[in-house]
Amino acid sequence: MSKLSQRREELKNVERQLYQTMDRLKQDSIVAPIAGKVYNLNVNLTKGTVQSGEELVSILPEGKEPLLVVDLPNQYRGFVSEGMQAKVKVDAFPYQEFGVVDGTVIYVSPNAVTKDGKKVFPTKIKPHKTLN
Repeated sequence: MSKLSQRREELKNVERQLYQTMDRLKQDSIVAPIAGKVYNLNVNLTKGTVQSGEELVSILPEGKEPLLVVDLPNQYRGFVSEGMQAKVKVDAFPYQEFGVVDGTVIYVSPNAVTKDGKKVFPTKIKPHKTLN
């Protein structure tokens, strides 16, 4: 085999490897169907694969305003209605250090649900400031 033939064979092998790598990369990529901001990662890094239909991230679509979805305890339901001002304390952050999120109640579910053995009303609050 001449050197030219060897080089052509090497080139074919490299091209084949390139196409295989590009194909693998396409399979490893996740593309969102909409443009927006990722705000919730549900990724388990110790798990090697994901199932079809498994939720990996939550995306706030571009141009949409964020909403806080909170659980209003049953004992406060009679005191809260749509249009009221709200101060939300976020459990994950000490409010003494990080403060509260001010907003307006835009929806209170008419039906209670049970969470952790307690009745709560799913409630939506529009924050006054953009959350980053």
